[in-house]
This record gives sequence, C-alpha cells and structure tokens, in this order.
Amino acid sequence: ISNADDNLTNNNATKNISIDFHLVLNEIMYNPPAEIGSDTDFEWLEIHNNASYSENLTGWFLQCDNKLKTLGGNLGSGSFLVFAKDVTKFYTYYSKSIATESETCSFNNAGDTIKLIFNSSGTYNEESVTYSPSWGGDGTGYTLEKINPNTNNAANNWAESKTYAGTSGQKNNPDNQIK
Repeated sequence: ISNADDNLTNNNATKNISIDFHLVLNEIMYNPPAEIGSDTDFEWLEIHNNASYSENLTGWFLQCDNKLKTLGGNLGSGSFLVFAKDVTKFYTYYSKSIATESETCSFNNAGDTIKLIFNSSGTYNEESVTYSPSWGGDGTGYTLEKINPNTNNAANNWAESKTYAGTSGQKNNPDNQIK
C-alpha cells in the first residue's frame, strides 16, 4: 500500500474472482460390489465438460492416489471421459461406446481426495473432491454423483446415484433425483 494514512476506514480493496466450473469431476465408482467385479479393477472416475465449447486437455492433470496423470486431446462440449483402473474389465460391464482412458489410481474405500488440475503458462486451476463413504456408494453398486456441476464439491453437492452401476458416459440422474 502506498500513501497510507491514519484513516483506517478507507484501507480496503475488493477483487472479484470468477470460478469456471466447465471441466468437472462428475462421478466416482470407488468401491464397486463383487457382482460388478473386483474392488480395484472396476473403480472409475468420470470428468465432464460442462462448457459450450470443446476443451483442450493439454496442460490438465488428474491427481489421485498420489499419482499425477497427464491429460491430452480434446473433450467436446457436453462430453464425458471415464478413467478406469482396467479399461478391458470396465468394458466387460459397461458400454464400449463410453470414452475411456486407463488410470492406475486406486481409490481408498475409507475416503480419498481426487484432483483435476490445470497448470500451464503460469495459470493454475484446481477442481478437487474429498469424498467419504458417508456420502454413499460404499460397496452398494451405486456411484457417487455430483448433483450440480456448476457449483462446488462440498459433501452436500454429492450423493449416491439412483442408477445401479452409475451413469458413466452420460448425464447424471435427471432433475438431481439421487437415491
């Protein structure tokens, strides 16, 4: 602060911050039941491009299980991308039309933190969720779904899906009707 004076009533500043929720962590299968497949082999995470434009994933990273995965390519407007522990096993249960990439992370059944990070040319952005089994989806066969992709990742914006095995590669439950 330059030219400071003794008048404390005028010593303030305001900065508006815009948060862009266009690329979001959208759905998590962290503890699938035995009838779907083994716990770690059938774990998956979905991201969603909520924007009206295609997102270039260069400069984006997925962080989970203390591992960092570099992303690339483009994710079209309104599109979904699933990261599966084992893509081959994922496709034995889910549609092969779902855009899927391999991910080596294992999601902790007792809760974990997953981050989607943009770090390029001095710009930093982070979409992060720390889920808990108290949110749902703990071996029940249901996923955790983000209720409103345009808001934060607080516990009250996530709930157990009403669709068994989740809605990978498609819009979450309509009208936010969560199980």
